[in-house]
Amino acid sequence: MKKTRLPFSFDCYQKGGYEVETVKGYKVRIALTDVKGFKPILASVLTEDGETAYYYGSDGKYNLYDASYENDLCLVEIEYEEGDIVYTNNGLVDCISIFKEYDKEDQRNFYYYAEIYNNDYGKDYGKDELSINGYGDAGHIRMATEEEKKRIFNRIQEDNIKIISRDKTMEWPPKSEYLLDKTNKLAVETELTQGMAVLTKNRIENKWEFNIYGRYDEEIGRHVCVGYGCVYCIPLNSETEHLLGKCEDCPDKYKTWLK
Repeated sequence: MKKTRLPFSFDCYQKGGYEVETVKGYKVRIALTDVKGFKPILASVLTEDGETAYYYGSDGKYNLYDASYENDLCLVEIEYEEGDIVYTNNGLVDCISIFKEYDKEDQRNFYYYAEIYNNDYGKDYGKDELSINGYGDAGHIRMATEEEKKRIFNRIQEDNIKIISRDKTMEWPPKSEYLLDKTNKLAVETELTQGMAVLTKNRIENKWEFNIYGRYDEEIGRHVCVGYGCVYCIPLNSETEHLLGKCEDCPDKYKTWLK
């Protein structure tokens, strides 16, 4: 996601498609735009100390007689990029999508690699439906939360499919809890979490095998992954990916069985 700051324009704000911040970078919620008087805009500014309400002129200035002030408003243009996980709502359906690119002829719309939307009718009521390589409405769009990202990754995983970007530097669901970075290296994670790609084996002399992590079962003293339980389980990341199919030892920080 790329952010570009622009001078505040009341006309542009009314057309939509922008977020609003102060020039210092604080988030702003505009409550009213038709207050009578010299300052028609009433907005709430969120700082480290909480929210404070301010009145602004139609040009976004707090002090009408001063050239600049740290609480003056500016517009923030958000440009989403390939691989961003986004949430959209067209007024009817909530969608979570893996962003591919904007429609070059109409940037109010975009293409996606995959999208889930909630089914609100029929026998599959309430289930997330999965759509591959489609077209979405970018009119009401934001970055997805961590919970929303997990929803789409889990839904793709249910269908046992893998989605790969055009340049093959990203894939979904991610091999670890996070997407590949620009050097195509997996994020380094030491904590085992549900849905994470892992390497497993049951005896020290065995070879490491790929699996998806489920949970740790205290009663049997084993990690429960897809298909079976295992004694030795480590995250699959840039520090461990070379171990797949080998018997080699892993770094000590991953040896939960010694803790």
